[in-house]
Amino acid sequence: MIPHLRPYGTKLAFACVALLGLGLLVSFYYQQAQARQAAADLLELQHHAQCLARLQSAQPSVASLSLPLTTVIEQSILRHQFTLLSMQPEEDEISLALAPMPFDRLIVWLAELQREHAIRVQTLEVTPLSTPGAVHIETLRLQRLFHAEVTGIPYVI
Repeated sequence: MIPHLRPYGTKLAFACVALLGLGLLVSFYYQQAQARQAAADLLELQHHAQCLARLQSAQPSVASLSLPLTTVIEQSILRHQFTLLSMQPEEDEISLALAPMPFDRLIVWLAELQREHAIRVQTLEVTPLSTPGAVHIETLRLQRLFHAEVTGIPYVI
């Protein structure tokens, strides 16, 4: 090398090493950021997978959806040992008259109908009785959800 250019060559070499070090440092931080983002994305996907599994396990069975609404209601009433006074089926709804019962048992039963059989409450009117927690059911109207509302598949039962 030419002697009077030697300090410039040394400075240039140091500058190149510094730029290379800076580039490696930026690359390292960029990779760390990508790894953190990938971990966050993985956690989000795992959360969605858990939600999907919960929703799929909560779906009513196909066998339940294939039974007539009156049959499902009658079987459920028998299983819960309620007293059915009258049942008036209409197109996709059903009106029930039940003997007085504890309110908490009624709510548990209605939640089960929705969760296990895709049957929702259209109308519910109750009046309290003198016995604490017991109610007289004035109006109870139930409706089966359409198959598409339950599974996302466009098919009506």
